[in-house]
Amino acid sequence: MSRLATLAQLHPRRVLLGAAAIFVIAVVLGGPIVDQLHASLSDFEDPASQNYHALQHLQRATGAQDEAGLDVLLKTSTDARSGSESPALAEEEHVVTALEHQRGFRNFNLSEHAYSFASTGYSELLSNNGHESLILANFATPELSKRAAERVPRELPGYHLSFGGLDLVFDDLTTSSRTDLVRAELIAFPLLLLLCLWVFRGVIAALLPLLVAVLTIFTTFLCMRIVDHFVTLSVFSLNLVSAVGLGLAIDYSLFVVSRFREELAFDTSAGNRWLGGSLDSALAIRRTLHTTGRTVLWSSVTVAAVMASLIIFPLRFLYSMGIAGLLTALIAGTVSLVVLPAILVLLGRRVNALAPGWMQRSRRRAARAEASGFWFVLARSVMRRPAVFAAVSAGFLLACGTPVLSLGATPASASLLPSSAQPRHVEEALLNNFTYNTAQPTVTVIKAPESSEAAVVHYGDELERASGEVGQGHLLWLEHSTWL
Repeated sequence: MSRLATLAQLHPRRVLLGAAAIFVIAVVLGGPIVDQLHASLSDFEDPASQNYHALQHLQRATGAQDEAGLDVLLKTSTDARSGSESPALAEEEHVVTALEHQRGFRNFNLSEHAYSFASTGYSELLSNNGHESLILANFATPELSKRAAERVPRELPGYHLSFGGLDLVFDDLTTSSRTDLVRAELIAFPLLLLLCLWVFRGVIAALLPLLVAVLTIFTTFLCMRIVDHFVTLSVFSLNLVSAVGLGLAIDYSLFVVSRFREELAFDTSAGNRWLGGSLDSALAIRRTLHTTGRTVLWSSVTVAAVMASLIIFPLRFLYSMGIAGLLTALIAGTVSLVVLPAILVLLGRRVNALAPGWMQRSRRRAARAEASGFWFVLARSVMRRPAVFAAVSAGFLLACGTPVLSLGATPASASLLPSSAQPRHVEEALLNNFTYNTAQPTVTVIKAPESSEAAVVHYGDELERASGEVGQGHLLWLEHSTWL
């Protein structure tokens, strides 16, 4: 802490120039990471799991990332089961044709067409009442799936089409994560400014925590972009950077700025009485760092260690948040202990500037030592009976944490999206109106030569009997000694 205090005392302008240069670089190079990170199915998969290996075999055999990335739900006024001349079947064929003419279309399961009731005759692709049909299609990339979902309705006006599937689900999750990040910051910063103004009783002092927060967030983005070149990160880490960065910046700034202002207002030679300020800013910052600085240091290290524990998990969205939280905590602590003290040294007593008279009087009352009041009584009580208060506090926290016992993890799906999202409507229709959710089948990949067809068919029959859904399995030869 002595070295940090000396740095702030002797070279405050150099520190601020270095911080300004880092901030500019962070905005230019780190800011674009918000548009680079995205959500995908692999964010929630363990690379060592059977499911992951099965999908890798499928991708190598077909070139597709998923068995079906785009789900199209077609609603018709007639029953598609009414016969080959049914208008519903004609509409379905038109939709299939439109999908197949879109850029990047890939044959579903190496068949000649998009997977539909009209092309396969599989009844599970129809709803229970026959007025809804599911069409499954694959595209080379999720971006092309999204483009197809935008273009097909324009090419088929009057058709009642809804689009879902994993490609659109994760695209919407990525978009929601980015918009939520911007929305949260637009809401949080004005509220935090008002809160800081109420706490610090001055405009200059109230702006310092927000300055620390902005520098922390963008510097973390810069570090994450560097890490992303070596370890792919998930978009879900961005929201954690914003939330944790704001929280820690406000917390640490509150400690440092409040203690600095108290040191300016107190004189130890006069029995710790408030004398209107007798210490200069250099000595005040040294005393601040030797006391509150240690709290900030150990707090940032502790938070970083806790967040780093998420890195051991193989799931990308978890270890991404661990990396993001680790970087955010360390950077927030560094900015609060290096940059903020330099600002305070240069400001000196001007840290209390731009404060109305009533706020200054309130600040002075808060700076005086008090031997009464709620917080004084609470502090004395805790020191007198620490064991009792520790037990009561621990019990209260454990009671608040009991909902975690019933916490259940669910796979990533359209249920994570807002109720107004179209992919969620499609998934809910498949769950409620269809006998089977054909869009999310259980995939079994078998490595065997084409000559072993009889043995593979027998194995498939055994799987059907074990699942209790006899007649719902479909066997496909995917080339490269791979069966699906």
